[in-house]
Amino acid sequence: MIETFPVISKVIQTIILLMAWIKNEQPEILEKLVSAATYLPCWIGFGIGILFILFKGKGHSNRFFRFNFYQGALLGLLGSVIVMGMSYLVGLLQGILGMTGLSMSEAGEASGYVLWSFTVAFWLLDLYGFVFALLGKFAEIPFISDVIRQNIR
Repeated sequence: MIETFPVISKVIQTIILLMAWIKNEQPEILEKLVSAATYLPCWIGFGIGILFILFKGKGHSNRFFRFNFYQGALLGLLGSVIVMGMSYLVGLLQGILGMTGLSMSEAGEASGYVLWSFTVAFWLLDLYGFVFALLGKFAEIPFISDVIRQNIR
């Protein structure tokens, strides 16, 4: 009995994984497209998601759409807040560096690169979510996906 336990355990694990795979339904093409559109910039994606909810009804949205909708909205919100905060910080830094004798153009250029790198990082996260939503998969972004999963019911 002790020798057959690992075999039985593997069979049970395989059955559980198979049941989870069968239960995992692929979203419809419309849900994939709308979920991918929620990652569009400038709050366009958020508006598309809201329109989808309004036209299809709140009960229609499944876990896949809600996850991508919330994650796209959170990425847009975080990106806007961080880039705005960084721009204020860059202006403050330019003033401080200007007082130390560094020319304003050099300070502006250096701080512009920092601001641009944050902007590009959020664009890449949006692109990552967009592609995974089109594929019908959940885009796992550290911390952000964890927050979304904890708040989806």
